[in-house]
Amino acid sequence: MNNILDDDLFATHSMGGIINLQQAGIYHNNLKIVTTKYGHIWHILVKDEIQKGVLKIKGVFVYNYVFNKDGFKVQKVANEIPNSDWFDINIIDNNERLILWELN
Repeated sequence: MNNILDDDLFATHSMGGIINLQQAGIYHNNLKIVTTKYGHIWHILVKDEIQKGVLKIKGVFVYNYVFNKDGFKVQKVANEIPNSDWFDINIIDNNERLILWELN
């Protein structure tokens, strides 16, 4: 099975920030997912250790996702029917200041 997603989907993960904590009283934990194929950016607030959800564009389901300590996976959705394959997406962790990344 070819486990490469051809949708130019990229993700960054950011946590913390002393300024956020001081100003808003929150320690943020966010995912930012970008697709150049659809020209769209999703901002997701991470609330759970294992978080599942859907990524939509104008109300249309495009991907299912799972984010946990092991990484970030997406599943394509077409006509509200999920593809059986899940794709691993490498994440830029803003806290570790990673520079180079790619799709698995």
